[in-house]
Amino acid sequence: MHTAYLSKRFELQVNSPAALHPLLLLVIVVMSSKLLFFVLYPFSGYAISVSPVARVVYMGLYLLGFGLFASACRYHSCRQCIDPWIWGLHLYMLCSVLWSIEPLESAERVFALWGGLCLIQYFVWRVSTAQMLRHMFFACWLINLSCLVGVVIMPDQVFHTDGPWAGTLRGVFFHKNALGYFCLFSLLISVDAWRRQTLSRLWSWSNLLMSGGLLLACQSMTSLLVAVLSVVVYRLAWSMVISAKTRMLVMCLALIVGLGLLALLHLGGGQWLVELLGRDVTLSNRVPIWQILSDYLAERPWLGFGYQAFWDQESYRVDYFSYLLGFAPHYSHSGYLELKLDGGNVALLLFGICFVRWWVALLSERAAHLPETPLFIAYLFAFAVVNTVEVKLMQKNEFTWLFLVYIAACLHRTPKEGRRVNAHES
Repeated sequence: MHTAYLSKRFELQVNSPAALHPLLLLVIVVMSSKLLFFVLYPFSGYAISVSPVARVVYMGLYLLGFGLFASACRYHSCRQCIDPWIWGLHLYMLCSVLWSIEPLESAERVFALWGGLCLIQYFVWRVSTAQMLRHMFFACWLINLSCLVGVVIMPDQVFHTDGPWAGTLRGVFFHKNALGYFCLFSLLISVDAWRRQTLSRLWSWSNLLMSGGLLLACQSMTSLLVAVLSVVVYRLAWSMVISAKTRMLVMCLALIVGLGLLALLHLGGGQWLVELLGRDVTLSNRVPIWQILSDYLAERPWLGFGYQAFWDQESYRVDYFSYLLGFAPHYSHSGYLELKLDGGNVALLLFGICFVRWWVALLSERAAHLPETPLFIAYLFAFAVVNTVEVKLMQKNEFTWLFLVYIAACLHRTPKEGRRVNAHES
């Protein structure tokens, strides 16, 4: 009897909005892998990614995600929020452990990937979209503020001190480009909050100024270009509620621009674009990496090498890259190539199906009446373009990927379920 009472009391505490909202903000911030690094970085350097403290914190979050989602699966309304294709893609990555060249490492990383998926899926069911975006905004605000505080109290840790990027700002991130892509995400969240007036103008403008300032300070020209294009797409998307033809035009324009950038960067053209971004013709040694990877991709074209198994720093493959390039890369610098390394053509096909379904859902009449649709369109465009030169796709503890999973679940959620969540939260 006493055990049943404690179980019921715990369930009420977890399911109460007052208990969930601070928990959600904490999860978003910590799963972004930024503030935790900022606190511990001076004491452990780059070893933070494998430090015992980080492993314990993330393991606790993963177990929390599994537990919360398992408890929510008892309700039929929770299962209605699950997008079968995005879950199928995660399930395929779980199966890739079976043929992985590094099965133990792949299993550990897939466990982290699934922990984030379960956490986000639970919050899709439990928290309204407006509240989720509000928590995303404050998480971005805290991370931006931590970057600015770091400039004042520990500048030697938040600036690159050696190499070709010496003197550029990286904030609480490992690289200036990572800061740039985060600022791009934060900028879109802030523009949406300002445009729809979901928060006070003071909050919106403060985050806009911090995001814009950090974006300029990190000198990531690719992030700056994509940010400008994404804001333009966001502004155009506002006309979607007026005309179906205009909605189709905006979507097609976003796809054409994204595919055009992909073709220019990967097919050898677009030297003028490279010069505009302040890059050399090798895109900061990305092109040589892609050329060498073409031989490896031909070895396992359909199933890949297993989730995040290819870039084991002790493998002969990385030594071979070091011999040819003069440095040891940690990833392919292309989300699509990285996904093919992890899961082959099958993974690319599954993601392609998901991507097309998201665009079709955003073209529907139901999406035209959702206030978050312009943000979703602009973000989907930015995510697709960014992954041509960086790896954000299907990454564990990745802020931007978790938000894309959230968008997928929101688009799949039925109108009845969406009304149930909003009514419950109000």
